[in-house]
Amino acid sequence: MIDFSTFTMYVGKTKLKQNRDYIVSYSQNKKVGTAVITITGKGNYSGTVKKYFEIKKLNDV
Repeated sequence: MIDFSTFTMYVGKTKLKQNRDYIVSYSQNKKVGTAVITITGKGNYSGTVKKYFEIKKLNDV
């Protein structure tokens, strides 16, 4: 299992802080199929990035 809650984001050499500088949300991540992680800027940062990843059955891995 991958834990995406502990990744680190930077702008240049500046380390950003989750929930102060950006928000992370997930959708469609409860069942087998394509899930989405969305990172949205907050405060002094703006913009949104969406990344898609696959959730597979354990016996398919």
